[in-house]
Amino acid sequence: MLNYNQLSETEICITKLTVVRTQIVPVCSLIIIWPLGRCATINSMERGETMSFNCAGMQGQYVTITIPGRYEYLTICEVQVLAHPWLQIVHDGRRSPVRDSETNSGKTQNKYRIKKMLSFVFALNKCTIVSISMPDPNIAVGKLSSQSSTFEEKGESWKAIDGSLANIYTNGDCTLTKKDFEPWWMVDLTSEFQVSAIVITNRGDCCESRIKGAEILIGDLPQKGGTMNPSLQTLCLDIDSISCLPQSNNVMIMFSLLGLQGRVLSFPKESKGSFVIISPMRHLNLMEFTLCMRIAVEYLGEHNIILFSYHSQSDELRILREAMGHFGLHMGGRSVRFALPDLSPLGSHICVTWESVFGLTAFWMNGKSSIRKVYNMGHILQAGGTAMLGQDQGAQNMSDQKKPYFVGEITDLYMWDYVLKSHDIQKVFQAHEFPSGNIFDWKILPYKIRGNVMVLPKG
Repeated sequence: MLNYNQLSETEICITKLTVVRTQIVPVCSLIIIWPLGRCATINSMERGETMSFNCAGMQGQYVTITIPGRYEYLTICEVQVLAHPWLQIVHDGRRSPVRDSETNSGKTQNKYRIKKMLSFVFALNKCTIVSISMPDPNIAVGKLSSQSSTFEEKGESWKAIDGSLANIYTNGDCTLTKKDFEPWWMVDLTSEFQVSAIVITNRGDCCESRIKGAEILIGDLPQKGGTMNPSLQTLCLDIDSISCLPQSNNVMIMFSLLGLQGRVLSFPKESKGSFVIISPMRHLNLMEFTLCMRIAVEYLGEHNIILFSYHSQSDELRILREAMGHFGLHMGGRSVRFALPDLSPLGSHICVTWESVFGLTAFWMNGKSSIRKVYNMGHILQAGGTAMLGQDQGAQNMSDQKKPYFVGEITDLYMWDYVLKSHDIQKVFQAHEFPSGNIFDWKILPYKIRGNVMVLPKG
C-alpha cells in the first residue's frame, strides 16, 4: 500500500482516483505506474500441496519466488504461470492485443505501448482492460529459469517448470538452493505477459515449512533474480495530461525523479528489521574498487555502526564505524582500521579505495585522504552476494547483530570497479561532475526497502 507520508515534493499520485497533491516541480515526463511487484505471500503450504495464488493481471517478463529477510533453503517442485499477452483493448467488441511486433525494441517498447493505449483512450474517452474469459494457459514450461544457487545437480532450477506435479525431491522432481540469504528462483517468460495466477507445488517428501513467508514477485527487472522488482512498475511518457484512466483501483500516476537523485534513505529509529537491499549493475568480482557515500548519523558511542555490507557464500565486504572514531574495512576474513574524524549528525562524506596488486587501501573523509595501508594483497572480492545498507547481513537472520542499529540518513552512494584518482574523489565530495558509478550509481540505483526506512528529499 502506498505510504503518502513518503511522497517527495516532486510527486503527485492518483490512487483510486483520489488525488494527493504536493508542490510540483517539472522534472521530465509523466510516469504511469501499473500494478506490479508482489503477487502474494505464501503463509503456509502442506507437504506436497499445490496451491494457486491470484495475481490480478500483474504485468511482467520475470516471475520470482523469494524468501525475504532470512537464510533458508528454497525448494519448489513446480511453478505454473497462467498468463496471456500483456495488454488487450476492446474496440468495436473485438479484442485487439498489443503485440511485441507492433512496438519498437529496447527501452522505448513500454512507452510506445502505453502511448498507443492512451491515444485510444483520448479518442473514445473510455478504455477497457479486458481479461480473457477462457482459462489462461501455463506459459512457464520450457522457459528460461535460474536460482540463487544450486544445492546439488538434482535440484536444478528447470525442475520447477518441467510440467510435472511430481513432488519428491529425492526422485529429482524439485529444485533446491543452498541455505542462502533471501534465496530466489526465477523464470524468464521472454516477453511481457499479464499474469492471472501463479500455481506452486510444494515439496512432498519433507521440509514443507521452508516455503513459509515466500513472496511471489512479477516485474521487468531481472537483477538479483527479480527480487529488485519494486512494488510498482514505472513507464515514462512524454505527455502532459490524461483525461481518462482505465477503470482500475490499482492505477497510479506519478511525477518523479528517476532513481534516488536528490533523495536520502532515512532510518528514523533502531530496528533490527530495517534495511535496504541494493542491486549492482555488474558482478562484484573485483580486484580493486572505490566506494563513496554521504552519511548523517544520529547516535554515536562505543559501538560498531555498519555503513555498508556485502555478503556472499564465500566472501564479504563490510565498512563500519567502530568505537572512538575508528573506521574499519573487513573483507575476505581480514580487517584493517583507520583513525579518522568521527561522523557528524550534519553529514559526512566517506570514500574507501582498495586495490589487490599492492594491497593499497585508504579511507577518505570529506575529500581528504587517510594514510595508506597495505591490506589483503592478492585478494579478489567474490561475486554472487547481496549488498545492504543499514544492517550487517553476515549474521544469520541478522538476529545476533549487536545494537545499536543504524539510525540516520544515507545518500549519494557510488561504487566503481577501479580506484578513482584523487581529483575525482574531490569532485565526488563536492558533487561536481564526476565519472558515473559503474557498480552502484545513486541516480539510477535499484533498491528494495525492508522495515522502517523512508525515502525523503534532501534537506
